[in-house]
Amino acid sequence: MKKIIRNAIRCKFCGDVIESETVHDFKFCSCKTVAVDGGHEYLRRCFKNFPEDFEDLSVTEEVEDAE
Repeated sequence: MKKIIRNAIRCKFCGDVIESETVHDFKFCSCKTVAVDGGHEYLRRCFKNFPEDFEDLSVTEEVEDAE
């Protein structure tokens, strides 16, 4: 299982780095081409045209499942 340390992307059009810090913290870049959501709960990316429009800057780490 992966634990999300940082949930962030960089827009390849305007250069903005946007980061979602909490659940439902949905953020667009300034040119509205890409968006990020999910905080440390899930990784959600939205894009206007293509998934190649952003660079993923997220950081995750592998953790053992607690059973």
